Amino acid sequence: MTLISVLFLSSSYVDTKTKQEVDASRSMSLEELPPVLVLHLKRFVYDQGGSNSPSSSASASVSPGGCQKLLKPIDVPPDLEIQKDILSPSAASRYRGHKERQYKVTHIFP
Repeated sequence: MTLISVLFLSSSYVDTKTKQEVDASRSMSLEELPPVLVLHLKRFVYDQGGSNSPSSSASASVSPGGCQKLLKPIDVPPDLEIQKDILSPSAASRYRGHKERQYKVTHIFP
């Protein structure tokens, strides 16, 4: 699987050459889909030291300025379809049918 990374302007970023703050964000798209897809999801909450704390539904408690792994289970459908909007334009034209972008979920490890 190939990822294409694109940088868009939208949030603060310090340019390493000019040392000035610029607006930037990053998105990734898939160029190819593998025959077998392995996903490893890492879910965390982060508190930058402010007074906001995550809700109790997040199943994690975070001290100010800390990071905590989310323990709340997530629902995963038995059939997982890769949506066209996360594919690159060339990949979206190659993987037009739903079956070509569909995976059967066989294992979920907590």
